[in-house]
Amino acid sequence: MRKRKTRINSVNMILFCVLFSLIMVVYHQVYWPLFLFVTIVGCIGFTRVLIKQKLQLRLKKSGIEDILQMGGFQFEHYLATLFRDNGYAVKVTSARGDFGADLLLSKDGKKIAVQAKRYIKPVGIKAVQEVIAAATYYKTNESWVVATNSFTKSAKVLAHASEVKLIDKENLISMILKMNPEANEVASNTLKKIKPKDIRCKKCGGVMSVKKGKYGNFYLN
Repeated sequence: MRKRKTRINSVNMILFCVLFSLIMVVYHQVYWPLFLFVTIVGCIGFTRVLIKQKLQLRLKKSGIEDILQMGGFQFEHYLATLFRDNGYAVKVTSARGDFGADLLLSKDGKKIAVQAKRYIKPVGIKAVQEVIAAATYYKTNESWVVATNSFTKSAKVLAHASEVKLIDKENLISMILKMNPEANEVASNTLKKIKPKDIRCKKCGGVMSVKKGKYGNFYLN
């Protein structure tokens, strides 16, 4: 809906500029083709700049840049803080034996199992399978998978069939801005105060170090 409104406003601005340029052409009656072309191009460029600025401001307010620098452990605690500040009772499950849920939320008599995925790649079907199992084990009313990326087609198909709510990066940003306008501070504070857990290589058992990439942090042995 917001994207649609932005497009409508942009079209209105361009139409106004075109109308204004036509009036100026009639008034001056010289070099009208060049004047009209420059005016239209200028209006389109100006509109694109405004749209880009709005998108950048939206991303900054959400704190998504800090979130993409988090490890999985930090992301779980960030979500716990976000939900807790919005009236949810939150339980962060243990890393081992969590039965498919990283967070357990409860509010207004409703229990929700949440699987948090701080991935740099699309989240696959396994995350959906895990949260379905968690819903059965913890006897929750709803199941969510919250991710910092998109979801694969198979994950979407299973989620739809099992009534699992998928929250991808764009939906996460919208949810953050709706729940907490000052979310950028929550994200930055979490990144500073919560230390990431050591991630060990499954093959050699060595501690993996955090590297910065184009789409956020990743681990390398």
